[in-house]
Amino acid sequence: MSNWTNADGLTIYYGASEATPGNAGEYHTAGFAKPLEVQIDLATLTETETAVTRVFFPKDVVLWKVEVLTDEVAATGAAIDVGFLSHEGTPVVNDPNGILAALPAASMSALGETFSATADNLGTYGGAMIGTVCSSGTPLTITASRTTATAFTTGVIKLTLHWYRSSVR
Repeated sequence: MSNWTNADGLTIYYGASEATPGNAGEYHTAGFAKPLEVQIDLATLTETETAVTRVFFPKDVVLWKVEVLTDEVAATGAAIDVGFLSHEGTPVVNDPNGILAALPAASMSALGETFSATADNLGTYGGAMIGTVCSSGTPLTITASRTTATAFTTGVIKLTLHWYRSSVR
């Protein structure tokens, strides 16, 4: 992948990597809620929070629901964190488990298995950013990491982030 980081701390992609198909996208829907779907390959995760897509989560919106669908069964790893990091050089938001906090492999152990969290029902693994205005004044990068040194050998999840723009801030 061809890229470089400019003086502002932004990653600039060029050449063939600029047109590389991504693993995330947003769907246009009627109504107030907008879904953003991200595919995460668990076998590529490290213990360091790493951006999992070049698609940004919009600034100043409410994350009201998170859904996880197991697309390939997770094996050998312990758990994952998914969160946000401001995509510009200086982090305004740095919440590596603000979306999912230590979601265990046991919750991703069967094809088609689902987990969801809302502001009203975070469950055990819902992150602190669910139900809040993600107000950093800048779009956010979606990050993921494994929680222990034990790597996942397989596993793919589809993460859907449901958000809406609030007039109350």
